[in-house]
Amino acid sequence: MNVVSHLASAMLTTRLPGRPMVLGINGVDGSGKTTLARALAADLAAREFPVCLISVDDFHYPRSIRARRGALSPEGFRYDAINLAALADKALSPIAQAREFPVSIATAVWSIDADAPVDRRAVISADTMVVVEGVFLFDCPVLPLLDLKVYVRADFETTLQRVQIRDCHIFGSADAVVQRYRTKYIPGQRIYLQEVQPEQLADIVVDNDDFERPLIVKNRLQGMSPSGV
Repeated sequence: MNVVSHLASAMLTTRLPGRPMVLGINGVDGSGKTTLARALAADLAAREFPVCLISVDDFHYPRSIRARRGALSPEGFRYDAINLAALADKALSPIAQAREFPVSIATAVWSIDADAPVDRRAVISADTMVVVEGVFLFDCPVLPLLDLKVYVRADFETTLQRVQIRDCHIFGSADAVVQRYRTKYIPGQRIYLQEVQPEQLADIVVDNDDFERPLIVKNRLQGMSPSGV
């Protein structure tokens, strides 16, 4: 069984009858969490389940807040980038608190490109599979609202190679990407890793240093037996 199928099966076997299932995928930038989340959503949709895919990228703070500690501040990235309270209050809490379905939730509240509020919504039914992905995801207040927690592990040298390709159009050159990540993003994520220890909180840990061959190295649901693709 490959990793995506394993995660889909984990959602199906642990979901409560008559309620949506919420799975969170966490990892550092470039770990492959977004790719995994999209593949999982596609797998669940192919099984004819309604799927709602949510990204923390749609829950940023305004630029004025994100930059208040300085444009290159690791602490600014760690604490002022993602509005996790809005993600919890507007997207996940309505699911957890609902006694009847369907229920309407927000799937985006802020456009980082326009630096302006948005109001994108989705209707969640009792059999919807909700997949949430992003950095800092295992922070409070989001953590208790996740039914299953997946951490995608990849070392920083590996992720740095990936983001040089992915983010070159944003920062102008591979060197500029490296400088930005070594100055701001990687130190900010190290703060999170030290404070939260997301691997310890995760139900499932996926080692994704080899993008073509991800490997499940921790599975709290089925002991510790590794499962690869």
